[in-house]
Amino acid sequence: MRNIIVGTAGHVDHGKTCLIKALTGVNTDRLKEEQKRGITIELGFAQLEHEEGLRIGIIDVPGHEKFVKNMLAGIGGIDLVLLVVAADEGIMPQTREHFSILKLLRIQKGIVVITKSDLVDAEWMELVKEDVGEMVADTFLEGAPVIEVSSYTGQNIEKLKDLIVEMAGDGLTGKNQEVPFRLPVDRVFSMSGFGTVATGTLMEGSCRVGDEIQLYPTETTVKIRGLQTHGETTEEAAAGQRTAINLANIKKEDIERGMVLAEKGSMYCTRALDVTLEILEESPRLLKNRSKVHVSIGSAEKIAKVVLADKEELEPGETGYAQLRFMEEVAVKRGDRFIIRFYSPVETIGGGQVLDGCPAVRRRKGGEFLKACARKAMELPEDAAVQMILEAGPKFMTRKELELRMGQTSCVLSGLLKRVLEEKRIIEIAKDTYMHRDFADSAVKVSDDILMEFHKTNPILPGIGKEEMRSRLSAALRLTEGAADSICRYLVRESHMKESSNLFLAPGHQVQYSDEQKVLKQELEDKFLADAFGMLSMEEIMNSYKNKKLVKQMVEELAGEGMLVKLKYPYYIHHGCWIKALKALQEYKEKQEEIILGEFRDRLMVSRKYAVIILENFDDKKLTRKNGDSRICL
Repeated sequence: MRNIIVGTAGHVDHGKTCLIKALTGVNTDRLKEEQKRGITIELGFAQLEHEEGLRIGIIDVPGHEKFVKNMLAGIGGIDLVLLVVAADEGIMPQTREHFSILKLLRIQKGIVVITKSDLVDAEWMELVKEDVGEMVADTFLEGAPVIEVSSYTGQNIEKLKDLIVEMAGDGLTGKNQEVPFRLPVDRVFSMSGFGTVATGTLMEGSCRVGDEIQLYPTETTVKIRGLQTHGETTEEAAAGQRTAINLANIKKEDIERGMVLAEKGSMYCTRALDVTLEILEESPRLLKNRSKVHVSIGSAEKIAKVVLADKEELEPGETGYAQLRFMEEVAVKRGDRFIIRFYSPVETIGGGQVLDGCPAVRRRKGGEFLKACARKAMELPEDAAVQMILEAGPKFMTRKELELRMGQTSCVLSGLLKRVLEEKRIIEIAKDTYMHRDFADSAVKVSDDILMEFHKTNPILPGIGKEEMRSRLSAALRLTEGAADSICRYLVRESHMKESSNLFLAPGHQVQYSDEQKVLKQELEDKFLADAFGMLSMEEIMNSYKNKKLVKQMVEELAGEGMLVKLKYPYYIHHGCWIKALKALQEYKEKQEEIILGEFRDRLMVSRKYAVIILENFDDKKLTRKNGDSRICL
């Protein structure tokens, strides 16, 4: 089933509401004030009877200049427009403004409907048609059908119905149902016995009764209690349908027009957007850098400051790049279109498209901002993904974040990620987490420099401690602790460094001893063997030598080689003596479960102090457990 939304546009009192009533039998003027004044203030909705396999909803928008923002709340989701021009008045100011908005929103198809045809003669009708032709020349409505109707007499109403159905079925594919659900809210009310109801055009995806969804930008979780599409109760609603959602867990006061109902975790909330910007040729005003404007996007109207990328102003008919900086958060997606209206007086002056919903703050000087926007405007989806990952830098970027920022389906994203991974433009640093090739190259260079400097400064040490390496990488690359761990794993995986016990070292690194260092090594080993039970403190060792740094490094190297065993700092024991201690523990374990300190001391023939140090090391290694003045063998 395809769902198509048809919208009206045109000047106030040109017969839009009467036309819809003639087409559908529904009076979309639902408010007493609307019926009293004879104009549409709020959005109205109806459904056109149609053939199987096609659902056509019709949105009636206000034509009065005071209610243009209400018109904008509903017009963004349409697939086909009926541009309504009254025969007795012809083209009027809101006709032109609405038509400008349609062009800016990139509406692709439409029908020109000349209403009140029964009020004019043939000669006048030709003049109206000629004016309309001039207005739509070189636009999407050039060559579009033009039909004269009378809602009063019924003239050509059936013909218009057939034409709408024909055009709705010819080349209009409807909305994308394969992406996460999204509905910009354009109306909210409360129903007795049901609670809060929000309505809008379901822009993307689908939803079902019972689904938990989120309200953006507040990110409040709500539940779908009930659904109606075109006035009929249903269990499921799909993209392209006018939908009313009965919401649980929220009050009417907590939701308003301009908010977005969407799948949980599927939207970004932001106060800044990188955009393309187009000023209408017929705009009465130019746009100066840092001007305040009204921005209509989705069903929302927000105040924003416009920061132009490289100019101090945009003249009517000019295009450029800009960043919109909002006073409050908005929830949008890459590719969404918007309208801007002058701050005061409120007049439509242009519009554009969202390039990035979570941009970095850039300086205008040096052309950095301009280059970034131009690049985004020209990017293929895979290029956009790569650029976003590049800008993430040390924070990396997850698959979920990419889905949000790009507005792509999981299937599409999988395909483009596969391509850029194969091209080695990005690297999967951890599961579903990516870094840019340039950042990976920077990490390799930094790690090479760290290891080279360490090995040069500490020639007899096998490698740098893991914690020290992570700390130095974090400082150089501005990494979080978790990111530093991921980078280290990547560097080892790609053979940019080697891992050994608690150390990292450069590939191919081997300790090379000088003759002097060989002599020192043998001296130190002899010292340990000459001592009672082969145990010495670092202080005891270093006191015998002038080059204390070298001695300390040599002891650490001997420990790394396994010749010495590091006990509770600052004590070390010769490996042979350590084996004797372990053997003694095993003999104890075979005879009795409990070790008495004094007995163990006597067995090893060491001081009480040395016995305690050895037993504490056994405790640390879970070989024993202290129990009062004794130990239990584990």
